[in-house]
Amino acid sequence: MATGESELPEVVSAWVVIAGESIRQPEIKDIYQGLIKQQLELIKKLIAEVWVGKNTKSKEVVHLSAIVIAAMEGAFQLSATANEVMPKNYAAESVLEIIKASINK
Repeated sequence: MATGESELPEVVSAWVVIAGESIRQPEIKDIYQGLIKQQLELIKKLIAEVWVGKNTKSKEVVHLSAIVIAAMEGAFQLSATANEVMPKNYAAESVLEIIKASINK
């Protein structure tokens, strides 16, 4: 979600188009949902590894992981559609702060 040397705006734009097409085309929706599910599982695993006393099935881990995915998807859409308006690197910094605040309660 941060911008810099590894930034690939063409890939982000393609992902936004795929997400949009998943609304109209059931076969694209199936693929898209599968990819989001993989991302969600990975994020749950990563968060559970650092959140003491929680596992990938904990409600808090599941919800925080979903928030991270939603933030990523929203940031991708805005970077493809409103990149001149949105502040640079806002998403990465903000999501990291949300994660830290949640796991350090």
